[in-house]
This record gives sequence, structure tokens and C-alpha cells, in this order.
Amino acid sequence: MSRRGKREGFSLLEMIVAIALLGLAVTGLIAMIGSSLAGAAMTREYARAAMLAKTRMNELLTMRPIPLGTALRGSFDEASGWEAAAEPVLAYGMSATGSRLVRIDLKIWWESGGERKSVDFEGYRRVRVR
Repeated sequence: MSRRGKREGFSLLEMIVAIALLGLAVTGLIAMIGSSLAGAAMTREYARAAMLAKTRMNELLTMRPIPLGTALRGSFDEASGWEAAAEPVLAYGMSATGSRLVRIDLKIWWESGGERKSVDFEGYRRVRVR
């Protein structure tokens, strides 16, 4: 066979198939990047809520006196806030020691993507009975 009869390079059909496969791969990668970014944003929101809850719960646990049966509310900014309530818990043997166990329920809420999201936390504290 002479050198003239030998073809070098790719045919048009091979190029079309290669470009189509490359397009499918790139589309899949873009979709994965989009879902990764959405997951990271959601993780960031929940991490912020946990940080705010820790700060607020510490303040509630050290509050003297703690208002039992009263709803407490506040806001962190225009798009996030908190609600809390403290209730006594019946615990065996606590009244004999002159103390009572109090449960603090805390809800952190925020607006995200046009909807309200929230996370609930609870903490316990011992208070003296007078």
C-alpha cells in the first residue's frame, strides 16, 4: 500500500461521537457541582443555626431567675430569630435535695429561599427550690 492510500486523523462521525460523549460528561459534572453548592449552602445554614443555638442556650442556662412557663422570643437579624420556654421536669429524688430540674426548649428559625426553616434544641438545668 502506498502512502497516498493511508488516511490519517479522525472521520467526521468519530468526531461527532466524541463531542457528544464529552457533552454528556460535562453536563453530569455541572449537575454535580450544582448539587454540591446547594448542599454546602444548607450545611452552612445549619452550622450557623447550631452556633446561634449554643450561644442562646448558654445565656438561657445561666439566666437568674429563669422564667418558668413563659415564652421568650428574640431575633438575631431580620431573617432569623429564636423562641424558648422553660418548664419544670418531674425527676425522682430532686425535691428531696431542695432542687428541681428545668428543661429549656429552644427553637432557632431562619428564612431561606422564601421558606422558614427551624431547628429545635433542649437543655436541662437544676434550680434550687425555695
